[in-house]
Amino acid sequence: MTFEELNTLYQLPLFELIQRSRQTHEENWPAAEVQLCTLLSIKTGGC
Repeated sequence: MTFEELNTLYQLPLFELIQRSRQTHEENWPAAEVQLCTLLSIKTGGC
């Protein structure tokens, strides 16, 4: 991604950016799948 492309995205109104991100998400993520993430705290000895 070039600086110009990044700057163009940065200058978009918030709701247009949300709409574009939603469209990209729907195009690339199966509708019936859920992503599950687990956080691990190294500081508390959770490893």
